[in-house]
This record gives sequence, C-alpha cells and structure tokens, in this order.
Amino acid sequence: MTIDGLALAVSGQIDGLALAVSGQIEELAVIVSGQFERLETKVDKRFEEVGKHFEYIAKQFERIHEDILELSSKTGFLDREISAIKHHLVYKEDFDDLAGRVKYLEKKMGVVSGK
Repeated sequence: MTIDGLALAVSGQIDGLALAVSGQIEELAVIVSGQFERLETKVDKRFEEVGKHFEYIAKQFERIHEDILELSSKTGFLDREISAIKHHLVYKEDFDDLAGRVKYLEKKMGVVSGK
C-alpha cells in the first residue's frame, strides 16, 4: 500500500466516522429538543399554578382590606359613642368629693339622708 492509498483509505474512514458522528449528533439534538419541549410544558404548567395561587392571595388581601375598612368605620362609630358617654360621665373622685360635701352640709343643716 502506498502513501496515497493509505491517505485515501484513512480519508474514507474519516468521512465514514464523520457521517456516523453527524448522525448521532442529529439524534442527540432531537432527543435534547424533545426534553426541552417537555421541560417547557412542565414549567409553563407550574407558572400557571403559581399565577392562580397569586390570584387567590390577591383576592384574600382584597377581603382583608375590606374587613379593615369596615373595622375602621366601626371603631370610628365607637369613638363617637364613647366621647358622648364621657360627656355625661362623672368621675368617681368627683362624685366622692361631692358626696362628702353633701353629707357635710346635711349634717350641718340637720338633714337626715337615706344613706
């Protein structure tokens, strides 16, 4: 075998090997592409689930906000009612002081009270 013959034989083997490797690379590309498509489907589905969960959470926050507004309205009403009660309220210290004065005056005037 001559060098030219050897070169031709090696060249043919290299071409055959390149063709085989090329075919295997194409098969691998198809497999990888399929895996990426399945992964994309899974990721899309998961994002949809997460989106639905966030929608649910947003609705819950809306309800909480409405409840807070309602409670705020009710506490405002209670504040006004308490203020009105305080307006008519006599504190115990003031009442005891006045009761002591009335008792003293009754004693000085000779009035017998019911207590």
